[in-house]
Amino acid sequence: MAKLQDISTGAINKDDIARQIEAMQKQLNEWGRLISNEDRTKIITDDSGTERFLQGYQEGGFSNGNVGIKLSQEGSSVLDATGDELIFSTDFNLFKIVGSGTIIMPSVTTVADGTNTYSGGITSSVAHGLDFTPLVIAFLEVSSSQYSLMPYSETVSANSPSGGIISQFYRATTSSTNISIFRYVITYSSGLGAGTYSGANVKYFLLRETAS
Repeated sequence: MAKLQDISTGAINKDDIARQIEAMQKQLNEWGRLISNEDRTKIITDDSGTERFLQGYQEGGFSNGNVGIKLSQEGSSVLDATGDELIFSTDFNLFKIVGSGTIIMPSVTTVADGTNTYSGGITSSVAHGLDFTPLVIAFLEVSSSQYSLMPYSETVSANSPSGGIISQFYRATTSSTNISIFRYVITYSSGLGAGTYSGANVKYFLLRETAS
């Protein structure tokens, strides 16, 4: 059997080999970067081919760890859109609901506090259990499954027993420990006199900012 000749690279220019290896390294690094981005970043284009939605990693694209979500306006690429060109970004200051509940307000009894004037007020408070003072949005249940945003006030005419005016007011406040609902009722006219006014339900939501 004839002996096979040894394979030799002596005829190949060493500089060419170095350049080929360097090119292969660059290509492998580029493939690795693309694969990594595919794992960490999702980009969606619209019907015109414009990149509109980005989810995941974008170097320099977000202020907090280069990771987030953003949606650009029509005609603007999400890859380089300015804040004004974005519809949404997790960098934007947004409110997050950190607590909610219902406070059942007790009835209020008015007492005489002037000529033909009777009034009374009450405050109900509950602990919110948070380690900061939240913002609050509250709604008064004015009738079954119907709510009005607070602060809430109303003034109505009373035709019985001898006419008069009933006015009431609600507001919500928060502190470092509690959420409080204040209710005040005042009536005008001797025909109404002192009276007890039934309670109501207040639905509240506690908020904080999610970005700075």
